[in-house]
Amino acid sequence: MTQKALSANKVKIFSLETKVVELKGKLEDLKLNLMFYNSNVVRGMIKKLAQINSSKLKEIDSLKLELKQVNENLNSKNYKIKYMEKGIKATYEIISWEKDALSSV
Repeated sequence: MTQKALSANKVKIFSLETKVVELKGKLEDLKLNLMFYNSNVVRGMIKKLAQINSSKLKEIDSLKLELKQVNENLNSKNYKIKYMEKGIKATYEIISWEKDALSSV
């Protein structure tokens, strides 16, 4: 009887040891899965940030181009206004000369 009890205890111990090894394996699997999950999450976040940055950079480049075009347009209009003012001034001087010439006749 004592022999059977010892044998039964040995079986239980062996069974528990097997269960411990099995659980350790599962724990390692869970750790690996968590590590892969975390790395995938981080990789996904990095991709999203890169896409956002890329999108924002494209938007910034587009806005820079638009600003450059607006500045060029403004400079062109300022140039035209400057020479129109010169033309108006020259026309005024010509009219003044003609007026002076007519009044002296």
